[in-house]
Amino acid sequence: MLGATRGQILLAYVAEFGLVGLAAGATGVALGAAAAWPVVTLVFETVWRFDWAAVAALLAGTATLGMLAGALATAHALSKRPAATLREA
Repeated sequence: MLGATRGQILLAYVAEFGLVGLAAGATGVALGAAAAWPVVTLVFETVWRFDWAAVAALLAGTATLGMLAGALATAHALSKRPAATLREA
């Protein structure tokens, strides 16, 4: 990040946190489907169906929440001047 503007750093963090949110959502979908399949097919004895629209909405939501959390977490650090912060440390 040496030489990058605050906007570039913020964009990098937002993208990183968005990917983390997307990965968390995908992991949740996979684990939830793995846990639900035996219950639906073996216990309830019904046909297993997967709602792709709900999955897409969940993944978009987790990525968006990750990006917002990353932007909020990074905004405070980026609001300070680097030289003053380094002198204090």
